[in-house]
Amino acid sequence: MTFSKQLYFLDSVTYLTPFINSPSSFYNTSRFDFHRSLKKCRSGHFTGIVFSERFLDHKELPDYIKITIAADLTPVLHISSSLFLKKQSFLLKLSQTSPFGLNISFTHSDDLPLHQIQSFPKSGCFFTFVLTRQSVLNQLPRWVLKNTELYCPYKRFRRDPFLTPRQVYQFLKNQSVPLKPFQGNIYDDQINLDMDLEPVTQPFIRNSLTSGKTIRFSIIIPSYNNKIQLLNTLKNLAHQNYPKDEYEIISIDDGSMDGTLKALSDFINENKQVNMSVIHFPRVIPRQSGDYRFRAGIARNLGAKRAQGLYLAFLDADILTPPHYLNQLEKEHLKADVVQLKRYHLKKSMDINKLFSDPEGLKKNCYIEENDYWGAFYKKGFEGSHPPWKYVCTYGLSLSKRDFMDYGRFNTNFTGYGFEDTDLGYRLHKAKKKLFLSDIHCYHQPPEKNRREHKSFLKRHSQLSKTAKVFFYNHLDPEIYEQLTVYMKQERGLSYFFPGLRKPVFPKHFL
Repeated sequence: MTFSKQLYFLDSVTYLTPFINSPSSFYNTSRFDFHRSLKKCRSGHFTGIVFSERFLDHKELPDYIKITIAADLTPVLHISSSLFLKKQSFLLKLSQTSPFGLNISFTHSDDLPLHQIQSFPKSGCFFTFVLTRQSVLNQLPRWVLKNTELYCPYKRFRRDPFLTPRQVYQFLKNQSVPLKPFQGNIYDDQINLDMDLEPVTQPFIRNSLTSGKTIRFSIIIPSYNNKIQLLNTLKNLAHQNYPKDEYEIISIDDGSMDGTLKALSDFINENKQVNMSVIHFPRVIPRQSGDYRFRAGIARNLGAKRAQGLYLAFLDADILTPPHYLNQLEKEHLKADVVQLKRYHLKKSMDINKLFSDPEGLKKNCYIEENDYWGAFYKKGFEGSHPPWKYVCTYGLSLSKRDFMDYGRFNTNFTGYGFEDTDLGYRLHKAKKKLFLSDIHCYHQPPEKNRREHKSFLKRHSQLSKTAKVFFYNHLDPEIYEQLTVYMKQERGLSYFFPGLRKPVFPKHFL
């Protein structure tokens, strides 16, 4: 199984969104900066660009297609069922003569023109079907199913035609032919329109050690309003028992407003022996805990774009590592593709300045959070845990940069808390990459009261219930549903019954 086929969608605002009230003026193809989008596409290692139906009559479309092919990318035309019926003869001719693939999206499967589909050539024609209550996929010819990818939108309201997770699960279990999920940069109407899902930001400040040696590890640390813990983590990493010119630290300031950027600049000026870059990833609108502007995975993708190392070591901003961290990590990567640390939580009574010089004090002042889950996993490791992907977590995770880029990076439709790292672990596991639980112990600093993403069990469960469904819809694997059933119940908030209470995906002042 490979997940290397990723499509970059140019017009995500209108993609598969017949039920979203988004302003038509927001996206204007006449003012569209294609070259900037092409740059974003190439920076993210996508293999193709999808042109929506808005580009169909655009005078620049032929030139865009030529540029896309010249960049060794696959151009794909994406249209809806209504436009298909209007321009069927034109599209048929296009599919027969065009050097690029034709991807046809049918939003309403109840008006699916089956006899028209059979007139299209069996090669070079691809389909995306949106799964609704009136699905007629069982009536499709076998060659169409082989060229079909399935998209399941998130069911937000009682009257929309989409399926609940349980209905999707039952549909998948009843299929005789396995259906592939859509592997593009898909749209999700929970994503706020001010989000930059594929940033190409350059480092704000950099200190590079020029020795000519190969950088082996790029330590990537995203941070949002977490200045004190982040500085402790960086001071810890600056004292690794590892050649200073063979590892780099990449800190991504995710739009912080607590002075993080100034603190990082001061740290670099005071630690010239550290190979380090700082990327400032600005925000249009400040984030609040629990909202849908969570960008940890997107920030890590940005750090990976700027990484020079053979291996990417992801750390949370509040994780402390022992001096032998990189030395041992290098040895463990000789026998495993993906390495994950064991995380222990520190009590506030622990003096972090004595963390590795006072073994007895450390033993008394650390514990395993959710011991029934993580403690059991630490005893069994990935080999003894089923399924292993369920335990992949980026508080301390490392893998080769090549594998990270080849198997899809962090999926950008995780803009709420949770499961973006599980999604990556699932793909790596399905690609037969060896997962290994390290003997390295890392330590989580006590958070500030206002720093917790989930301040209660119910709040955490509510947030994970949303992102667990995104994870399931990304892959359409019944195993994911079965493993995460506790999160798959359909939410029944007031906005489910009364769409008028729904919060807008962007504030009015943003328009």
